[in-house]
Amino acid sequence: MVAVEYLGPSAEVYLPQCGVLAARGEPVEVPDEVAGRAPGPWRAAEPGEVTPGGGWTAIGWPLHQLGDGTWLTRDPGEGLLAQEDAWALPGAARPVQVGESGPDAVVPANGQEG
Repeated sequence: MVAVEYLGPSAEVYLPQCGVLAARGEPVEVPDEVAGRAPGPWRAAEPGEVTPGGGWTAIGWPLHQLGDGTWLTRDPGEGLLAQEDAWALPGAARPVQVGESGPDAVVPANGQEG
């Protein structure tokens, strides 16, 4: 069993696969296979990983192209923890999302940009 925390967007969500009602901000215990694993960090994609047209690697990992043409990819994770906007390990820092500041953003130690 693993403790996970529901982040939202609803006030609560029911997990029928394990019979758990999770309230936003409250840790709940779920089986390891339901919790899964969080996505990995963004990293430079190897030349063989970039598929024509971009978007996804040959093994189904997301691709993101920076303004300088560099392609980034990462392990998308699995289970609840793959849903970064909705689930996390209790007390875990929320990762920077590509759509927010981009994987190439530098976030100061205090966690605030600008």
